[in-house]
Amino acid sequence: MGGLRRMKKDLTLGFDFQRILNRMKKQFGISLLALLTLSVVLNGCKEKPITTPGDLENPVIIMTSPSVVAFEDRHVVYSLDSFDVDVRFEDDFELRDYEITIRFKPELDYLRTANDPWSETYFGYLDGTSDAVNFRVYSVFNPTAGPYELTVRVTDEAGNITTQTTYLEVMNKADLLAPRVRFTSPDTVAVDTFTIGQNMPVQAIVSEPSPNVVRNIYLRVRDAVTKELMSGSEVRWDSLYLGTVLVDTFVTIPAGTVPGNYMIDLFANDPTNNVGKSSTPVYIKPN
Repeated sequence: MGGLRRMKKDLTLGFDFQRILNRMKKQFGISLLALLTLSVVLNGCKEKPITTPGDLENPVIIMTSPSVVAFEDRHVVYSLDSFDVDVRFEDDFELRDYEITIRFKPELDYLRTANDPWSETYFGYLDGTSDAVNFRVYSVFNPTAGPYELTVRVTDEAGNITTQTTYLEVMNKADLLAPRVRFTSPDTVAVDTFTIGQNMPVQAIVSEPSPNVVRNIYLRVRDAVTKELMSGSEVRWDSLYLGTVLVDTFVTIPAGTVPGNYMIDLFANDPTNNVGKSSTPVYIKPN
């Protein structure tokens, strides 16, 4: 009987010990979860490091002289003339260098090249976030006349590049007059009409005041809206060196030509490369 009581007591103590152990495990689990949560919160509240972005901005060009103008308003420069180049450069970090070029650009006029174009290149290093260049440019004694581009390029230390362009019209004092170009056919007042597949006659008088001469003549036909060149419409007369030239030719309007308004352009230049031009409109209809 006494042994049975002790056995019950031992079982009771065992159950109490198990309950205590389970309670301790539960409390330890809650404490561990709380500790982990606190750790996450504290780590999330840490100040993030500040990162400085790289130089992403392009430098800035401020051209005072020559001013930036459209091609149609280009600056006139005569042979042996001079003009000031005054340009300021700015950057948010650090400037590196600049390059200024003057280049003959006959394609801006009528897609022809010349033998002796004037060209210059100026290069230098820059310092800091703001710098400038100022110097005088002299045109050459006998420049090829026509349109020129003056381009300024600046680069910063990160390699970012900015360019700015303005335009010059160079005139050679030895010959300031361009050849005179006058159409006699097609009519320059009434718009003549032609059919696809037809030969379109072109007649004109090109002359240069004595003692100068006409060197080259160039004919083309272009869409009046898209400016696209009509296939097979280009005609060239090179190395003429005549005071007066009578142009008498034709352009065959090819199959596949889009009907519509077109312009016939006739250019002539002299040995100095003064360019004279005349244009006349025509209408092309389906056959």
